[in-house]
Amino acid sequence: MRGMSEEAPGEWQIIFGAKVKTPVDMPDDILKDAITITINELSMHAGNFDTDGKSCSFCFVLSKEFMINLFYFPYWVTVIHCFCCLLLVDMIAKTIKEYMDKAWEPQWHVTIGRNFGSKITHETRRFLYFYINDRAVMIYKAG
Repeated sequence: MRGMSEEAPGEWQIIFGAKVKTPVDMPDDILKDAITITINELSMHAGNFDTDGKSCSFCFVLSKEFMINLFYFPYWVTVIHCFCCLLLVDMIAKTIKEYMDKAWEPQWHVTIGRNFGSKITHETRRFLYFYINDRAVMIYKAG
């Protein structure tokens, strides 16, 4: 039954609170676990992202330390914003990967972004692509 509450148009379904690309190529227990850990990790850090979802709030604190010259300040704010947000998303992906490796045996791979496509090789019934709000998440096992 997969915890389906409603269907999205086209090839997407709402499963366990995530907008999941169908057909799903993952057993229900792993599917639920992957979506649950992702929702928990993203919601734990939700306050660190600004309302536009593109930048994180703690970047401004770091950028003040790099105020070498007022002329270059806007440039450094932009650079540091990008770097901090990449670190935050990387940290979330790493946490999810480590959890999946421990719970479901290695080698899991996690990619988090806005909107992306991919062409990968993965183990049978070990692939998942879904959205939590505006965040695209791809989790698969290979290796």
